[in-house]
Amino acid sequence: PGGIAAAVGVPSEMRLAYGDAVFRITFLGEGPNAPILVDETVPLLIAPAAPGAPAPNAADETVYVGTFSKDGARIVAAAQAQIRTLRANGVDGQWSIGIEVVGGCFVEAAPKGLFYSTWLRTDPDDGFIATSRRTDAEDAFGRDSVALLLSRLSPCPT
Repeated sequence: PGGIAAAVGVPSEMRLAYGDAVFRITFLGEGPNAPILVDETVPLLIAPAAPGAPAPNAADETVYVGTFSKDGARIVAAAQAQIRTLRANGVDGQWSIGIEVVGGCFVEAAPKGLFYSTWLRTDPDDGFIATSRRTDAEDAFGRDSVALLLSRLSPCPT
């Protein structure tokens, strides 16, 4: 997992820092009422986009790149190993990964809505692959989820 990086584009009035975005890896068993067999979420080390990072999808979007801390990489590697072991033992299921913005602050006025873009890179020698492009968070997650996130935002320290 040391080569994995996630990029997230958020409204330009938002700022992200450590822990404001997380990486989640899950493995869900098959069938009705299937149990979640693996579920790990780790905070991402956040930095402003550098050369080689994806370009924003709009003029009012800022891109941040997230990587794992040593502990985060260890947790993700253990989850990956657990999923491989389950599959090797014949357990059917669906794995997934996700990037989620869970906090942040704002400069000027708080954003009224939330559009986002996400990218994933699995190898430092490869480029980022878009996993979402300028998606309206309200359409994707619902009005209540977006309202909850926006309520967590506060003015950035000056």
